[in-house]
Amino acid sequence: MLRQFVLNNLALVLQYAVGSLVPLLLVPHIVRELGLAQFGSLAIALAWASYGAVTVQYTFHLSGPHQLAQLTAGETPLDVVCRIGSAKLVLLAGVLLTFGFGTLAAAGLGHRIATPQAWLLLAMPLAAALHTGWHLQAAGRFGTVSALSMVGAVLALLLGLMGVAAEVPGALATAALALSLGPLWAGGSTLVASTRLLVRAYGNTGHRAVWRSPWAELRGGWPLFASQFTAALYTASGPIVVGVLVGVEEAGAYGAVERVSTAVAGGCMLIHTAAYPKLAQLYASDRSGYIRLMRIVLGAYVTVTTVVVLSAVVVWQPLLHFVLGAQGASHGPLLAVALVWVLLGIFGTALTGYLAVRGEGHRVLPLTAKVLTLSLLLGVPGVLAWGASAWMAAHSSGSVLAMVCLSENMGAFS
Repeated sequence: MLRQFVLNNLALVLQYAVGSLVPLLLVPHIVRELGLAQFGSLAIALAWASYGAVTVQYTFHLSGPHQLAQLTAGETPLDVVCRIGSAKLVLLAGVLLTFGFGTLAAAGLGHRIATPQAWLLLAMPLAAALHTGWHLQAAGRFGTVSALSMVGAVLALLLGLMGVAAEVPGALATAALALSLGPLWAGGSTLVASTRLLVRAYGNTGHRAVWRSPWAELRGGWPLFASQFTAALYTASGPIVVGVLVGVEEAGAYGAVERVSTAVAGGCMLIHTAAYPKLAQLYASDRSGYIRLMRIVLGAYVTVTTVVVLSAVVVWQPLLHFVLGAQGASHGPLLAVALVWVLLGIFGTALTGYLAVRGEGHRVLPLTAKVLTLSLLLGVPGVLAWGASAWMAAHSSGSVLAMVCLSENMGAFS
């Protein structure tokens, strides 16, 4: 069991390492070739598309494995996959209808949605609808999910790095296709893998993949989905808010820096991901041991990210040019605030994990709502005064709030 656990975690680490090359290499390449304004148009579309993807994904990546582990009498994994698939189709239809009406409304107001943007609005929710990685992981196929995701990331990199160039016709459309190729490949390929697995298990038993009523799934997952969607309102809304208030070029700068910094923070966050199973175990058996390990995890994260920040300072000007192209020199404050956010990025995840092991998951939504309110109150006037860097600073304020809450809770707990 320990060997399988180690292999599963290694597969996830490799998947993240390869997948992070898309924001770290492909996004800066698109910015350098096409400029901040054109990337900004894609960043705004991706922000809207992310709302659609979160909606279609709902909470099935969490509820699905739980249901597969605790099947009711007479229920099969095929029943669970079909029920969740039916729910995803309902949500996908709702999302695409909403985007369709929104596109028509925008056109009526004189804001035409270009084909590359429309493609992203379609592709990202569709990718979320297709994705059945949760089923494969529950079936012990971590390696399959990781391998398929890595193939998608490599295909996206090849298409983007080779096909996106300033002098190539249709480069913006190619960039949009490259940005969506990884999720689409992962979604389609995991669906094929799940289908093959289920056919082998139930192909000769009379069980068939049919429509199942999705309403129980949607009702049961609503509270957690509300929390996740509220979080997405401030984590994904940056390009939209910045674009509306100060222009598409600033939105492009924000979107590029955000994607790079999120990839860096996510890699460092694997420190917490690897320790979380042990943290959950210690909370139940050794509270003082839990506190000690949590402090070690936080210290290790801050140490690693401090090295990242200091390294960025050493190569400051080349880094700005790499991420933002020729216009990067004017966006130093944005990158500086993003590095501060990277330093603090673990505290939101650590607080959520802490509340989860305490059985207080119901506190996550109110905290998330507070962060959203704080981000809007600080971010909107800040963007008008100082541009994209102000929204990044407001975004970082959520991590500060999480750090304070975690300190207070763990102090009282210890």
